[in-house]
Amino acid sequence: MSGLPTGATASFNPASVASSGSSTLTVVTTAATATGTYPLTITGTSGTLSHSATVTLVVNTATGGGLPSGWTDQDIGSVGLAGSASYNNGTFTVNGAGSSITGTADQFNYVYQAAGTSYTITARVVSMTDTNTGAQAGVMVRETLATGATMANINVTPANGVTWLDRTATSGTASGSRTPSLVAPYWIRVVRDGSTFTGYFSPDGVTWTQQGTVSISMASNVYIGLVVSSRNTSELCTATFDNVSVTTP
Repeated sequence: MSGLPTGATASFNPASVASSGSSTLTVVTTAATATGTYPLTITGTSGTLSHSATVTLVVNTATGGGLPSGWTDQDIGSVGLAGSASYNNGTFTVNGAGSSITGTADQFNYVYQAAGTSYTITARVVSMTDTNTGAQAGVMVRETLATGATMANINVTPANGVTWLDRTATSGTASGSRTPSLVAPYWIRVVRDGSTFTGYFSPDGVTWTQQGTVSISMASNVYIGLVVSSRNTSELCTATFDNVSVTTP
């Protein structure tokens, strides 16, 4: 692939095709990508054979706005591909790569704001692309923006249900649980009450089921927000969230 403008990334799914088949090209632009028309050259190879085709990428002026006041977008860890986020008419669209939110170090895209000791974040995951059966789109409370920070997190996945993850010590191993067979659209929530963090899920935003709870000695000033990890460092997962709220008791 050649000809991508500044700020744009491209991925193929699947990355290669054996014998016969097809691959889908996805191009994601960012705020750094200028509007305009760009010729892209796609080249496929098989042994000594090579074939190229030219397509046209048209980048239009964004109709949506930037993030609401107080919100910031940042990649956490070595994600492979730069993520991004936008907001329009009550919906957040978040693009994130990274190997996962798990283990001793996380890799994901984070759309966050500052929070304190008693906060609740609620969101409905409307949709997400299936970059991996365990790709993650959810909400999180996180002590710092370091890759091994303590955190409490609940996600919707394409095929692994709703997953709860927590890390109780900096650079410690995350642990958690899951409820299978739940997919987007689905509601999720994390509540912080001092050192107690609890995750919930709901089909309708009315009836809530607890997925996990944990005690973490976390700083008073933390970060709270939306997360997306594709669980694939060479492909972005795009998730949309609505009904997003950050509240205090």
